[in-house]
Amino acid sequence: MPNRKESAKRRKDNANSDDFLGSGTYAEAPREIFERLNLLQSIEPTDVTPILTEDAAPPDFYFPVTGIQVLAKLHSLNLHTEGMTHVWLRGVRPTDCELGDSRLAECVCSNETRALILYPWASDGLLPLTKGRPSDRQLARFAQWSQELIWDGDSWGLKFAREDLRRFVIDYLLLEQVRHHLSSFSHGNSGDATPSGQLIERRYAIIWSACGVRIVE
Repeated sequence: MPNRKESAKRRKDNANSDDFLGSGTYAEAPREIFERLNLLQSIEPTDVTPILTEDAAPPDFYFPVTGIQVLAKLHSLNLHTEGMTHVWLRGVRPTDCELGDSRLAECVCSNETRALILYPWASDGLLPLTKGRPSDRQLARFAQWSQELIWDGDSWGLKFAREDLRRFVIDYLLLEQVRHHLSSFSHGNSGDATPSGQLIERRYAIIWSACGVRIVE
């Protein structure tokens, strides 16, 4: 069974080295990231997982994919989603989650809950990036789906066409979440056992944002 330091290193290694930003500082404490999983439906033995929770998007925002489309994509992956308990289209403004960075998705594990969370996008398809001109590395992350760099007089952003944004979310972002889930689940990361057999809780969150990928433990 890997120890906590080994598990953290593996999650960092699984993140694309060009995207990984470290732990970072967030507007919300790590405790809040994990405690909001309590809002999700409890799993019963007869439930078919993952369970879908689909919130309404805030005004002027929308989800590029539906919950049914996400579940269909996951179903097509067969056993790669083993152990996944929830899919949550979380209806909050992504910039409310983290100061200065638009959150795109999360993969969160706490106790027996393993949730994939997607966030809504602005209805005009604009992803805010930075006040200063974005680096080539930052733009390269999205180049396959958008190269329309826009300055709105206050900050830089990338404009996505709706179909390109749908492909980015369903064919890239969701698959990245599954890849991290699969790696962590296959290594038994829900917890470690003490010599007496008592289970120690293992918690982590992998957060995809406009600026890169961060890990919170």
